Amino acid sequence: MLTNKYYFKNILIISITFLLSKSLQFFIFYLINNISLVDSIVFDKSNVLLYKELERKSGISLLHESVFNSYIVALSSWDTHYYTKNIITSLNEKTISLKSENDMVFSPLVWCKLLATPLRYFDSKYWLSFIFIANLLINYIGTLLFYILLLLQTADNHFSISCTIIYIFNLSAIFQTTIYSENLSLNLIFSGLIIRHITLKKTNFQLGYLLTCIFFSLSVFNRPNSLIIGVFYIYDFYSLVTSKKIKKSMIPLLSGFLLGIATLYYLTFVPEKQYCNDKIFFNWCKESSITEVNLFNQIFKIRLPFFYSYLQRKYWNIGLLSYYTWNNVPNFLLALPQTAILIGSVCYKSQHLSSSQNTQNAFKIMTILFLLLIYSITHVQIINRLSGPLSPLWISYIVEVLSSNNTTTARPHVIVVKSYCVFSVIYFFVQSFLFLSFLPPA
Repeated sequence: MLTNKYYFKNILIISITFLLSKSLQFFIFYLINNISLVDSIVFDKSNVLLYKELERKSGISLLHESVFNSYIVALSSWDTHYYTKNIITSLNEKTISLKSENDMVFSPLVWCKLLATPLRYFDSKYWLSFIFIANLLINYIGTLLFYILLLLQTADNHFSISCTIIYIFNLSAIFQTTIYSENLSLNLIFSGLIIRHITLKKTNFQLGYLLTCIFFSLSVFNRPNSLIIGVFYIYDFYSLVTSKKIKKSMIPLLSGFLLGIATLYYLTFVPEKQYCNDKIFFNWCKESSITEVNLFNQIFKIRLPFFYSYLQRKYWNIGLLSYYTWNNVPNFLLALPQTAILIGSVCYKSQHLSSSQNTQNAFKIMTILFLLLIYSITHVQIINRLSGPLSPLWISYIVEVLSSNNTTTARPHVIVVKSYCVFSVIYFFVQSFLFLSFLPPA
């Protein structure tokens, strides 16, 4: 058992590493910002144009002459300005004309509302700073939650610290620094998994286990692709049934059912109530079909396709094998390192048992399903961003291989892990430079 002194030391190590990673990203921006040809290097200007349009329509000025403000503006590049637009338009009715149907992909009702609500109490010149700092705090809390989860699963402090350091420098590091919504979903998922781990060890775990449904549901509301976490309910139900604990197995079954109902409600009834009286979103309301479902002798009308699926298909070309075109070959290559580490982790964990085998098995199933979804219907390069919920599996795989004797670990695993680590170190700097100046290295 770790003493308070060791806990403080561990938190200090994690905090210093976290600050170091963010400082390195800022240093890269500072170098870019001080290059005389900066205007020709920085390709994306949409964020600056958005802020100027916001000021023209509402009188809200978010641009100021300071290095810190310039850094935050640079971090608003690409998809981030959709989140920023959702935040600002929810605060000022004069900017409502800037809204578009496409913006609704970017968590307008959870993440953007969460960041927007406190802004009412601040002067607008501090809004960007507040959003940036709030996101960093959420990212930092998520890092601590990851450490706690690994420590609970392994009871190995050194191992958990090593995993957490790798987590901080993962392939989506720059996206975690900017205001993409993944940070909030990761925090909710890690919190739910921590509660699950603690409650499953108790004899009467029913109430505690049901709490996980709240965290997982909120994660899905924030990012619908988080629904994959429901694999844990299916696995826990199966494990308890095969252990002949039929009565207890009803708890994960109920939790999974509640998660499904909550997801269905959020993806169907909420959008209709929110948007079908809004001319901006009339396309979905007009083009979707209504299906009647009889549930518990009650008739529910469900619009299909779901609002989120409709937007993804219409604006982002999300569909079965739709990404398999020659011009996307570079994106498949960008996805290869993370793909290799995920496949390697599943193979390795299948051969090496651990003290948290039940959790590892659920993660393996979840990883296989995740890979099937990524390579069949999504933009493959986002595997680098969306692998966060699986990080307890693939990061522990990296540390186990690196800390093992090479003679006892299959050579392919050693090659995959070491190659991935080299790529990660290089890509941390390359990714930050590209995101802050030119292209989104998803």
